[in-house]
Amino acid sequence: MAVLLVLVNTSAYGLLPNTIGEIHWNQINYPVNKTAIIQVVDSDMNKISNSKDRVNVFVFSDSYPEGLTLTLYETSLNSGVFEKMIALHNKRSAPNILYTQDGDTITAKYVDATLPPPYKPTEKIEKNSTAFIGNTGPSLERAPVSSLRIQSLHGDLIKTPILVNQQIQLVADLENQMKWEQKFAYLVQIQDENGFTVSLSWLTGLLVPSQSFSPSQSWIPQNQGKYMATVFVWESIENPTALSPPVSIVIEVLE
Repeated sequence: MAVLLVLVNTSAYGLLPNTIGEIHWNQINYPVNKTAIIQVVDSDMNKISNSKDRVNVFVFSDSYPEGLTLTLYETSLNSGVFEKMIALHNKRSAPNILYTQDGDTITAKYVDATLPPPYKPTEKIEKNSTAFIGNTGPSLERAPVSSLRIQSLHGDLIKTPILVNQQIQLVADLENQMKWEQKFAYLVQIQDENGFTVSLSWLTGLLVPSQSFSPSQSWIPQNQGKYMATVFVWESIENPTALSPPVSIVIEVLE
């Protein structure tokens, strides 16, 4: 009895196993008025083996949050790697030109809708990559936060333990070390001994060059125990690019 063996090129029919895609800028730092390359690696988006496939990404900057939708093309047949070069310009935005200013963070977003198990067919994952515009160094040095402390409503320093229902202020020092204005979001997260978040509050603002500021957020503990208060400084609530390493303090609460 003859046996017929049929070999099927699964990549020609989009049958490659689903993977979770990744997105990257080709550098972490760009000068203004230069070009940048965005790369997506997602092998299951190689749908047709005899032609180059494409994917879409969304890019935006602090100065141009409206952003641009860009089409990235496969670098070669069946590579599963997609790239696009765009211009970074401080005067205007246009197709393939992203408006940026010195000090901006630029963000690229890719939505992967073809996920492996245990994800459901209807689920999607958003992957992000950020880079910094300017020549002054990484974002974590732009607005460092320090000296997290507990104060009374009158500004007096308080040492733990504190009491249940005692209102306190969590205060830290923030400094803009850049030569330009810096938007920021100052977040205070308080977690109990089990890691459960019992309080999350924030404020937003703008620091002029070299400005120092001591923001505060109030908290009234409802139960005794040990708590961890952590301060984060981000670009904004919508863009959680860190401007400083987080700082923390332990708070003991008694009845």
